[in-house]
Amino acid sequence: MEEHKFDVIIIGTNLANSILAAACSWEGQKVLHIDKNPFYGELDGSLALHDLLKLSDSCSSSNKFPFANFDSEYSKLRSIHVQVYNSEELLAAKSISIQLIPRALFASGDLIKLLTRSHIYKYLELKPVYASELYSYKKDWLSVPESRSDIFTNKILDLKSKRKVMRFVTFVLSSDQEPHAEILEQYYEQPFKNLLSNHFGLSHELRECVIYGLCRSLRGDILTKDAITIIRKHIQSHGIYGNFSMLKAKYGTGSELCQAFCRSAAVMGATYMLSQEVRGIGQNTVTLENGEVFHAKVIIDNKIEKGPSLFRIHQRCIVYKGDCRKLFKQRDVFLNMESSHYSFSPASLDVTNDASVQCLIIGPQMGECPRDHTIWYLRTLESSNCDAALLQAENLLLQRCDPEHPTRLMQMDIECDDTTLMDYDAAVLHAQSQFLDLFGSLDHFLVPEKEDEEE
Repeated sequence: MEEHKFDVIIIGTNLANSILAAACSWEGQKVLHIDKNPFYGELDGSLALHDLLKLSDSCSSSNKFPFANFDSEYSKLRSIHVQVYNSEELLAAKSISIQLIPRALFASGDLIKLLTRSHIYKYLELKPVYASELYSYKKDWLSVPESRSDIFTNKILDLKSKRKVMRFVTFVLSSDQEPHAEILEQYYEQPFKNLLSNHFGLSHELRECVIYGLCRSLRGDILTKDAITIIRKHIQSHGIYGNFSMLKAKYGTGSELCQAFCRSAAVMGATYMLSQEVRGIGQNTVTLENGEVFHAKVIIDNKIEKGPSLFRIHQRCIVYKGDCRKLFKQRDVFLNMESSHYSFSPASLDVTNDASVQCLIIGPQMGECPRDHTIWYLRTLESSNCDAALLQAENLLLQRCDPEHPTRLMQMDIECDDTTLMDYDAAVLHAQSQFLDLFGSLDHFLVPEKEDEEE
């Protein structure tokens, strides 16, 4: 039957596949996009409250994930444990949405450039993530400078330190030019801290600020080649859309990004089937569990090869009810209750832990939780002491709240591999690679027609 014949069938609505579905649809291909799950995004997506409770029940009874592709050999996810502390209060907060693996969305990144060029950003409500704070080995809170103006206005750094940091920022922005390129080559495969101490003479506290605050690295031994890439993107992003470097999408960044590209694909004629399990995949056929058979010239699944994993990450998501206003920034006369970011250097915690703790706090203005609620995402490297490190970081943040601490409603712990967890740009590169294999060129990769651009 003609309605069962397609040019391209894509299985799984993760971000890379969602981008590819839109690109193929824009190219005039007849696309069928299938997902076993009842929601978009797979690991890039978000879970609603009823899905969270389903996850909790399923994991405790069978130790298996109730959703597709969460436990496959290709998945980054290794384990999930959900604990509900106050089911009555949690059920009353119906609009809670939990991101499985939140990532950074840089203003200068490939994904934002793609959203802007294709006009798919119109499906999103993007919000800024303002500058973060670092808890240093001195047990002090420091504002993390993201730009030259942040360095100049910093009230803690002395003039000599400001000059050193400014020199480092200049180096990062021109690291592909001589003489900086030659210096970078010397330290390229070395730990980043060697470059900061030996070449720039940064103090211990400033090195912490750069490595754990600006770079947001979990590891103190991150290589120069990896750190420079992240920091360059961070600094170049600042000021593009305002006094910030990162953005988040309201209602759950990963999930909303996936849905935005899927909406664009649907507008161009793509067909979507959620909650449909695939029984088998042939050379040019896909058979569903209900017996339906679909034919296509090209079939793309979601089995993305991960490559070797050097370490494992432990992420803890906590839903709180109560007053957490002091964890958010005051902007002009208004209190920004959207999101905040906090970093804890390894030496700042009274725990033997070689990794930093990174914490993203989502407020009610992001549409992921109701009023008087917040969602905390704490992340560190998996180790025997990681639980103690996460708990201490959590308590340090609670000390910044009002004396009457907020109430913990639930906690979700995830262990996942380290691959491409920093930002969303890797999904763009993967989608482009597959598009290139299919069509031999990226000239038409989500490029709007001229009349659309004029609109």
